[in-house]
Amino acid sequence: MDNLTVVKTFYQSLEAGQLEKAIGLLHADVEWVGMEGFPYGGVSRGPDAVVKNVFAKFGEEWAIWQAAIDEFMDAGDDIVVLGTYKGTYKATQKSMIAAFAHVYHVQEGQIVRFRQFTDTLKVRAAM
Repeated sequence: MDNLTVVKTFYQSLEAGQLEKAIGLLHADVEWVGMEGFPYGGVSRGPDAVVKNVFAKFGEEWAIWQAAIDEFMDAGDDIVVLGTYKGTYKATQKSMIAAFAHVYHVQEGQIVRFRQFTDTLKVRAAM
C-alpha cells in the first residue's frame, strides 16, 4: 500500500467505525501530536495511548465528532490532509466547525507520526 492509500484507509476505517483496522495502520512507536490548546492535545506515543488519550475522548465527550476531508496532498513520505472538524459537545450541546490540517509521516505502510493544526479556540468554545 502506498503512503497516500495508508492515510486514506486510516480515515475510511475511522468513518466506518473500524477502529481496530485504523489503529493497525499506526506504527508501534507512533508519535501523535495534537495541537497545543486542543482538548486532547499534546504528545501520545504508541497506538494504545492514541486510543486512550484521543479517540476514546471523542466518543465519550462528543455527541457528534466528524473530520470531513476536503483534500489529500501527497508529498512522498508525508501526506497532508485538509478538512473541517464538525462536532457537538455532549455537556453543553454546543456545536462547532473548525478547519484543520493533518500531517502524517508514513514509512513501510505504517503511520509513524501525526501532527495536527486547527483553530483550538473554536473547539474549546463548544466545550
